[in-house]
Amino acid sequence: MLNLSGLIKKIGPLFGYRVAHSLTRPYPRILMYHRFSEDKKEGYICKKTLSTQLDLLMRETEIVSLGELILNYKNPNFLKNRKKPVSVITIDDGYRDFYNIFYPLLKERDIPATFFVATAFVDGERWLWHDRLRWCIENKPSGITYFKCGELFIDANKTPKPDDIWKKLVSRLLEQNGKSIENEINKLAKQFGVSIPSSPPEEYAPVTWNEIRDMARNKIEIGGHTVNHYSLGQLTDSEIHTELNECSKRIDQETGKKPISFCFPNGQPQDVPENLNDHFQKTDFKAATVAFYDSLGISDDYQLRRHGVGEDFFAFKKTVYGIDWLGARLLNRNSKFDWGC
Repeated sequence: MLNLSGLIKKIGPLFGYRVAHSLTRPYPRILMYHRFSEDKKEGYICKKTLSTQLDLLMRETEIVSLGELILNYKNPNFLKNRKKPVSVITIDDGYRDFYNIFYPLLKERDIPATFFVATAFVDGERWLWHDRLRWCIENKPSGITYFKCGELFIDANKTPKPDDIWKKLVSRLLEQNGKSIENEINKLAKQFGVSIPSSPPEEYAPVTWNEIRDMARNKIEIGGHTVNHYSLGQLTDSEIHTELNECSKRIDQETGKKPISFCFPNGQPQDVPENLNDHFQKTDFKAATVAFYDSLGISDDYQLRRHGVGEDFFAFKKTVYGIDWLGARLLNRNSKFDWGC
């Protein structure tokens, strides 16, 4: 018996894709990207796949920046009177691999996109905490098999893969505030007898502000992603205010333009503060994105749903043609993320 994905693979090329595309035309596909590579690599999207994805997007959608969508989507004519649905390309964090690999593909095709940056990362003050955690785990001496992070004890004999250890620790640290995260990472490094470099290895390197200004001149909107990339759901009101406003201030200082688009770090329901409207009303941000989709779509200005993108081209087609959205509306499907730890 065919499962749902198998059925879609059968009927999609015949008529399913086209029907779904038509039914979901007023729904904007907000796409979420993170890491990029020249060749295929686990956790990254390679250059060849990106080119194929852009070809499909250009053929089947009208691509706009998130800022353009934010300023216009409440006008009913903006989405409904188009021959094709709108799509938005968003990229999180501020890694240099976006500038080196994906941005040139966008530039040569004259495609807009929105790039969310964590400003302390771009400033070179500290590299992203989850990457520092991964570096510690990858550089753990082989003789250390038992160690502790917070209240979590790890037996490396039972969890030998560094990536599995990293997932366990990230899931716990996301439940903590910034100060606790930094303390735990520093204590872990001390347990391992390693010294975390002040500057990240090339794999984890950020873009520079000069590179950001170059992109901003070529249809790349720069959005906010906090200062330190901590979960806002774990911070005090004062800390949230600082993360939002200092991020906005730095982007304005370096680009000459106040950002109106924001993206929640990690972006799951627990990462969104309960009184978020009060916080955003004190900023220049007009809307914000999360890192999952469900039936609510773009009904909440400060929790615009996004569709994650990976190497799987079939999954990408389901997003572009609107099948994911139909599944969310008709079957109550969603892409909320569980670390499974």
